Amino acid sequence: MELQADGRCQRLTANRLVMAPGLLESPAYQAECDDRWRNLRSYLTELTEIGFDFNAFNQVSPQSMVRAPNLSRAVAALLDDFMLRLMEARVSNEDDITDSNIITAIMTMNGEPVRFDREATWTYASTDTPPPDSLRIPVSLSMVARRLHLTEDLVGRRVKSYCDRGWIQRVPGDYLFVMQYQQTDAAKRSRDLTSQRFLQLIQTLRQMGVDPAKVGRT
Repeated sequence: MELQADGRCQRLTANRLVMAPGLLESPAYQAECDDRWRNLRSYLTELTEIGFDFNAFNQVSPQSMVRAPNLSRAVAALLDDFMLRLMEARVSNEDDITDSNIITAIMTMNGEPVRFDREATWTYASTDTPPPDSLRIPVSLSMVARRLHLTEDLVGRRVKSYCDRGWIQRVPGDYLFVMQYQQTDAAKRSRDLTSQRFLQLIQTLRQMGVDPAKVGRT
C-alpha cells in the first residue's frame, strides 16, 4: 500500500502488482540509482582500506566483459538481485525478511566501533572470536526504526520476541545482539551463503568492467 501511495507501483488484481509506468525513466529513479552506486563504491573502498584483497579471488577475462550503457542503473539492478539473494540466505535462520533486517541492523549498529577500527576488524573477524560487549554499542528501538524506515512499535514487537528467545539482550535502555547465536550451525550456513552471494556480486561487477579494488568514494 505504501508503494502504491508513493506512486511506485499499481495494482492490477488482488494478487498482482506492476511497477508504475515511466518510473524507470524518471529523474528521481536515476538519482536513486546514482546514490546506490555511490554507496556501493564507498563500501568497497572501506573494504579496501581495512585490507580486504579483491584480487585474491578469480578474475574475469576481458572477452567476457559487457559495458553497461548506464552503469548506475545496471548496478542498482544488480544490487536488487543481490539483496533478494541475501535475504534468502538470512531468512532460513530467522522468521521473515523484516526480522532478518532488524537483527542485521542491530548487529551492524552494535559493531560499528569494531567496523571502523582496522585492527579490531581483523582481530574479531572470525566467528570463533566475537567482539566483547565492551567494544559494542547498545542501540535503541528508535535508532533501529530510523535506520530501517520502520515504525518503532513494529521494531519493538519484533525485538521483544527475540529477547524472549534469548537472541537479543536488554541493557539499560538499549539492546545488544547475543553473539553466541552467530556461532550456531544455522547462522554459519547463512554466512556461507552470504559470502557466496557477495563473491558473485564482485564477479558480476568485474564482468561489467568495474574493478572493485579501484573504485572511489566520489
